[in-house]
Parts: sequence; structure tokens; C-alpha cells
Amino acid sequence: MNYEGQQYENSLAIIGMSGRFPKCKDLEEYWEMICQGKEGITFFSKELLKEYGVSEEERNAPNYVPAAAILEGYEKFDNNFFDMNPREAELMDPQQRIFLLTCWEALESAGYSSDKTKAVIGVFGGSSMNSFLIHNLLNNREFIDKHEALQHIFIHGNINDYLCTRVSYKLNLKGPVMTVQTACSTSATAVYLGCQSLLNYDCDIALAGGVSIKVPQYTGYKVVEGGIFSTDGHCRAFDNNSTGTIFGNGAGVIVLKRLKDAMRDRDNIVAIIRGFGLNNDGNLKVGYTAPSLEGQREAILKAIDFSEVEPDDIGYVEMHGTGTKLGDLIEINAIDSAYKQFTQKKNYCPIGSVKANIGHLNAAAGIASLMKAALVVEKGIIPPQAAYENPNREIDFSRTPFYVNTKLREWRKDKRIAGVSSFGIGGTNVHFIIENYVDNSKKYSKVESDNIFTISGKTKRAAIDNAKKLKNYLIKKDNVNITDISKTILNGRKDFEYRIGFHASSKEELVNKLDVKIANQAVVRTDKDKKIVFLYPGQGTQYEGMYKELYYSSRRIKSIADKYFNILKRKVNFDVDKYKFFEKETNNTEIVQPLLFLWEYVISEYLFEFGIFPDIVLGHSLGEYVAACVSKIITVEDTIDILIKRSQLANKSEEGRMLSISLSGKEISKYISENVSLSVINSDNNCVISGDISNIEKIKSLLLEDNVEFVELSNTRAFHSHLLTPYFEEFKNYVNDFKLCKSKIDMISNVTGNYINTEICTGEYWARHLCNGINFNNCVEVLLQNEHLLIIEIGTDMLQKMMSKKMSENQSAVSIIRNYKKEQRDTTKLWETFLYLWEFGLEIEWKKLIYDFGYTEDYKKIPLPTYSFDYQVFCLGEKHMEGKEEESIGENYMRRNLSSVYVAPENEIEEDCVKMWEEALGVNNIGIDDDFFELGGHSLIATQIFTEIKETFDVSVKLSQISNKPTIRVLVGIIVEELMKKI
Repeated sequence: MNYEGQQYENSLAIIGMSGRFPKCKDLEEYWEMICQGKEGITFFSKELLKEYGVSEEERNAPNYVPAAAILEGYEKFDNNFFDMNPREAELMDPQQRIFLLTCWEALESAGYSSDKTKAVIGVFGGSSMNSFLIHNLLNNREFIDKHEALQHIFIHGNINDYLCTRVSYKLNLKGPVMTVQTACSTSATAVYLGCQSLLNYDCDIALAGGVSIKVPQYTGYKVVEGGIFSTDGHCRAFDNNSTGTIFGNGAGVIVLKRLKDAMRDRDNIVAIIRGFGLNNDGNLKVGYTAPSLEGQREAILKAIDFSEVEPDDIGYVEMHGTGTKLGDLIEINAIDSAYKQFTQKKNYCPIGSVKANIGHLNAAAGIASLMKAALVVEKGIIPPQAAYENPNREIDFSRTPFYVNTKLREWRKDKRIAGVSSFGIGGTNVHFIIENYVDNSKKYSKVESDNIFTISGKTKRAAIDNAKKLKNYLIKKDNVNITDISKTILNGRKDFEYRIGFHASSKEELVNKLDVKIANQAVVRTDKDKKIVFLYPGQGTQYEGMYKELYYSSRRIKSIADKYFNILKRKVNFDVDKYKFFEKETNNTEIVQPLLFLWEYVISEYLFEFGIFPDIVLGHSLGEYVAACVSKIITVEDTIDILIKRSQLANKSEEGRMLSISLSGKEISKYISENVSLSVINSDNNCVISGDISNIEKIKSLLLEDNVEFVELSNTRAFHSHLLTPYFEEFKNYVNDFKLCKSKIDMISNVTGNYINTEICTGEYWARHLCNGINFNNCVEVLLQNEHLLIIEIGTDMLQKMMSKKMSENQSAVSIIRNYKKEQRDTTKLWETFLYLWEFGLEIEWKKLIYDFGYTEDYKKIPLPTYSFDYQVFCLGEKHMEGKEEESIGENYMRRNLSSVYVAPENEIEEDCVKMWEEALGVNNIGIDDDFFELGGHSLIATQIFTEIKETFDVSVKLSQISNKPTIRVLVGIIVEELMKKI
């Protein structure tokens, strides 16, 4: 199919959809019900109606119909996900809550996250009349009047004006926002406005749809003669037995994009909107609420004209189809009148109306129809019309191009075009022409050899459930491209606090790893308080072939390495290219030290490119030079010169040996003499001694006699020992010729075992570092005084193993380079490290990482399962189907898991403040160290609390006074301080 022609120039693409309808929790169930010709109408027993408060007189009335198209779960909402406190959520119109949820799901289904796209996203939508306000809130005026601050929440949560702007605020969308009201055609008008906004380039993506929820849900309705309501609880559109419509509940949102942009970005195109028309009847009808044949016809003609489609090519029409005899007749006559201007063909085009399945959704009716039609053209299946037996006698279908479809039919044409009508009381008519999309680009995503997967949630349960959803999706799907799935998640899903990260190279491995993560509840909670530490190992950690795979796999690592190796080449006599991967001469100090220093600095600079910078640096022996360089104490080039001199002096010294011994600093003292130096204290049970060859051989014999474990290091020189003392002055004077600057980062010194001072900027310091022993164990103890640490070892895992036993629960470590004993690709190890860092809260630019390793940025977006919300029930003023008793305003919800540990109030003032917070926020068991904002507080709530504090204690408090630590403990401290001033 060629979409480059003029007729598609102004076409739009539907790239995502989400909806919830009567007896259908999602679009999969919606489509299944439609295809089966089933109805989502619930018929209530008299016992149930009694339980839900319907009076005996009403339920026994002869004109009472005990039926409704209810929306199960309308009372459920994840307030914590959207950073709302329970009080705010319970006072909000369920229409606003459900619309917000549906918008989030729709955008996710399209493969977009507002914080990971530069696209300008607009929101267009509308809702029905707020019956929640009338039936539920206004019966609780006493509570609202008592709490002045809640009145603002009350207004914002219950006036239609705020429906779409709340979505923009919560999702951080910055395009045009319009809340629309055109009665039954509201959501269709919202889609029309979204299309116009896209064509005007006011936005790049548009969310459009509507919501309609009536409360109480579990009641029937009364019919009156001549009215529009069905007398039997069924909506029998176009049927001879139709008696009227039944109103339903539901919500639907679609995601729109310009077709050419959607094709360029390889979006998942559900359907194409070829044309649209919108108008108003004016007064060309018998009354304000009556439909107009002329108005409907003109809207249809506008859409046909815009689309440049011939009606002969239209193979299905989703009608407004309310099930009223007159309304259906006028609608058929209107579309017949429009089509006859183009064709004389009869009975070639099937029609249907989803209102027979789910009822008339009022403000959401148009979007329900459009979503059904989009699925029809996408799947090539025309469903049977529900609740239909015989045609309305007033409609002579034989004279029209149309017939009511009564069975499931395959629609086998390559180009499938459909019309969709939505008409509103008051005369706003909307019609769309849509078409299926055929991806004929022959562009297939390459399945990469390895793929990164990041799954997260605002809670641990949500993260696990999101993993389960993905696993179930994979099990159901036969042909999946896991690279497309990986990139859809990486680029189109928001990263939350609880995280699961891993990599996989096949569908089977992906499913297996998900199984393991789910079974082990392997979820990591991010820690934004963690200080990042770069830890640099010294000589002796290198091994043959180290860094080679990374050099040839990563474009950026190679580029950075080449930049610095070219500097090194100008300064040394050895062949840098020959030795740069430590494949020969791995123990030659003059070769190893500058190479190891540069590699550690190269990796550091690579991390900088991903926005990963250290708060603290610590090096081990040679590694301290890297730490000093990263701290901006000295330049890379000057460090190379100093290390060359250092290596030359070491090679001039007497040949020596070094032993790593499994003893503490105290225990090892018996082996130390003027000929044997204590070079390094690594940990509480590991030290390194050094000396000349003969003396070290004697020590080895003593250690064997004492049955003490030791390892002889590969070094041929005795670093940090008396054997280098003869070169102290020469090295000091050499270093003094360089400009050394004050550190820009906290750095811990090997020489002092504490944070550095200006002494590090002298040659004296670096000469001591060369010739004296170092106490790395002290450095570690100082480092671990920081409660929250994320330690990144820029090498293998040798150093973190030394300190692991001393690390607390909030301190974690990871290495960049694989241990030489481990059979693992270096690339895999690096990716696992990035995943580890992501799990602990660092934001990784995955697109940059993947591209750097030669993987393509191109991918096709996949409509993956959407977020698994942690619902709470908010059924203020009524019961719900799960049996929860009727709630009234003022009842609180349980305290959820917070970053703080619960601490109960300890005195009367704390208890009073806790009560104020609990009442305002709607949360029970608030602790004195709980964060006000984490509980869902904001300035309006704070105003209410501070007013109560003034009334209770005669003390004035401002939000700015507690903004740094907004807890009851701090608040009470301020109150007590002010009270003391009055004594």
C-alpha cells in the first residue's frame, strides 16, 4: 500500500488505545464481547436492589427496569501512583479518576512515556454530568464546610473543566489541552479537535477520548411513555422490537499522530483516520433535543470530502445507533441521503452499533464506537450486531446501500475502509472515515544478540505484577521480536522506584529470567540518598586480554582510549598497541602502570558521558592517581608523566617481592623487620608485606610453618616499602614541578586514611605514597561512615570483596570489569553493571548505550501490557460489589509503605498534630517522621493544617519552615519553640 500520495497527506494514525467498558476491563475483553454479539448489561435482583438502597416502592413500580450497563471497578483508583492523598482521591469525581488511568494506559500502549519523548503531547476529552457530586458529595456538606482547604480540592475534583488539565499535570504533558462538552458526541468531538491540533502542528501526539460514569451504579431506571429509555433493558439498534436506549458507563482514550510521522517512527498503527467532519444542526429540526437528517448528512459528506474516499469503497459503518425507533430511522435516512450522491449500489455495506453491547455511553459513546471500528478495520472481522433479530419496519434497507450485519464475517479486502458516526443532543454531529494500515515497508527489526529489559513499579507489588504481565504476554504470543519489546520498554515506559533489570538474548531466556525474578521477588528499591563512589584498584588486578572486548565493542570506549593512548605513545619507548590489553609483559611496572591508569580513567570518562559522576573517590595504591585525576587535582597528561617517572624509579630499585597474607595488621607485626615492610593493610584479615627476594623467601618459610595462608603477588618490585626510600627526594622534587590543584570531589587518602586536604597538592605527599605503607582498611572505614553508598569499582571486584563484610544494608557495590575467573563477556558484565546502577536509581540513557555497542536505534513499537496499578477502593457515600460498607467523608485509609519507618507520637502536641494530618490527608497511623509530601500533601492541605495549628496552639507556622524536612517531629519542634517564647 502506498501512503505517500496526496490523499494521505492529511491522514492521522491511531497508534494506541485504552478502554474499560461494561463487563470489559480492557480492549481485549471488549473486542471478544463484540465479536460474540454479547451484551454487557447487568440485570439486578430485587434483593440486590434492596441491599443497595433502592426503595420497595421504586423497585416494584411497573415502569421500573432493573438493569444497568455498569462499569465494574469504577471505584478503584491508585492514588499513590498519581501522588494524591486518599482524601483528595475520595473527593474526586470517579470520571476524573478513570479518565486519568485510561490516558496513562493509552499512552503506554502507544509505546510512549512523557518523560522519555520530546514530542509535544496534547489532551482532548470530556465527561458526562457529575452525578457523584449530586448524589454523594452534596449529602456531606457539613464536612466540606468545616474544612475550608478541602473546598478547593472539592472544586478541582468535580468540575469538568479540570478533567484534561489534571491529566496534563499528572503526566507532564505540555501540548494543547481542551475539555469538551457536546453531550453524546463529546468524545468524538475531542478526537476531531485532536486531529485538527495535529494537522495544525500544535502538537505531535494527541490523547483524545471521553468518560461517562453515573453513580449510584447499582440501580435501574424508570421509563416514561414517549421517552428514549428501553422498556426491557436492551438496546436493540435498528431492530423492529427496539423500545429505546439504555445508558452505560465506560471510558476510552486513543493516541493520535500524523500518519507520516507514525510511519517514520515505526509506531504501532491500529488504523488511519482518512477524514472527519463536524457541524451543528442549527435549528433545522423539530426541537432542540431532536436529531436532524440534514445535519447528520452534512457531517458525513464533510468527512467523505476530506477523506477523498469513494463511498463505494466503504465496507462498514459504525452507526450512532441508539435503539430509538425515530433516531435510528433518521440516521439511516441521513447516511442513505449522503451516499446516494455517490453510488446507486444497494445492500453492499454492513452496519452496526456498539450501543447494543454496552449501552449508550453518553460522553464516551463516540470513542467507544471509533475504537470498535478501528478494531474492525485492523483485524478484518465484522462482528454480528448484538440484540438484533428483525429490521425496523420503518426502515427499508433494501433501498439503501446498507444492511445490519448479523453474523461474524471476515473482511478480506486489502484496503478496509469504515465510517463512524457520533451525534449529540444539541446538534453537534461528527463523522469519521477510517482505514486499515498495511505495513508494506518490508522493514523488519533485527533481533539483537543481547537485549536489556527494565521493569519497574511505584510499589514492589506493582513491579512484580508488571513482570508477570510481560511473562504472560510472551507465553501467549508465538512470534515476538524481543528486541522490539526491549526497546519499547526502554524508550516508552517510565522508570519507577521499585526496579527489576536484566538482559536476555531469546524469548525462552526472557521468560525464564522473568520466572526467576518473580519467584525470588527480586526487586530493588531505588535509593536517591546514595552517594556514588568511584573505587580504583591498583597494579596486580590486570589480566591478559583485559579491556580488549570492550575496546572493540564500544565505539566510545575505543574513541576515548585512542585519545589517551595517543598521548601515551608520545611519552614512552614501548609499543602501546602491543601491550595495551596486558597480553604480554603484564608484570613490567613501566608498561603496566601507565596503561592501567589510563584504562581506569577511560572507563571513568565513559561513565561521565552517561551522567554518572562520583561524590567520593578512593583509590588503592596506583588507583589513587586515577582518583586524583578524576578529582581535577592533576591533569591526565601530567599524571602520565609522573607515573612514567614513578615506574622508572621503581625499576631502578632492588628487585623485590610482595606477599598478600591472611592476617590482621596486629597479627602480622611478628613478621615485620627493618628488611621487611608492611606495605598495605587491606582489611581486618589481609595485609601485604614486601622486601628483597631473600627476606621474603624467609618469611614464606615462616608462614608455611605457622600454617598461615598467603599469596605471592606477581610484582617484581616492592612498592610502598623501604626499598623505594632512596628515591624519596628525587620523586618529591619531580612532582613539585607540576601544578596540582585543590580537589573538586571528596577523596580519601591512602597516606592518611582520611579525607584529603591541601597536603595532596605537594610532592612530599606523593613521595610518601610511593615509599610508605598504606592503610586501605582505614580508608574503607572512613568511607563506610557514609550511611548510603553505591560503590562502583572501576576494575574487577577485588576491592569490594575486601570491604563487603563491613558494608551495611544501605551500602552496595558493583564492578565494571569481569573477574578473570568468570566465564562472561566483558560487554555482558558492563551491561549488567549499568542495569545494577539503574536498579539503584541512576537514570541511564539506554538508547546511547545500545547504539554505542553497535546495536541499531531502529525498532517497531509493540503494544505491550500496561501498568499494573495498586488499586484502593474509593466508594464514598455508597457500597460496591466487593461488599465494602458505605463510606462517609472523614474515614481514613491505611498508611502505605513509605521511605520512613513508623514512629508513634510521644507527647500530646505530637498526637494533636498527627490527628490534624490524618484528617486532612485521609491516612491512618501517620508517624512523626513521615514526609508530608510523600503522604500526598500539598500547599492547600498545608494551609488547612497550619490554620488548625493556629487555632489550637496560637502559633503561626509557614510551609517554608518545614520544607527541607516536612515531618511532624520538625513541625512540633517549631511549635514548642514558639510556645517557649511566650513563657
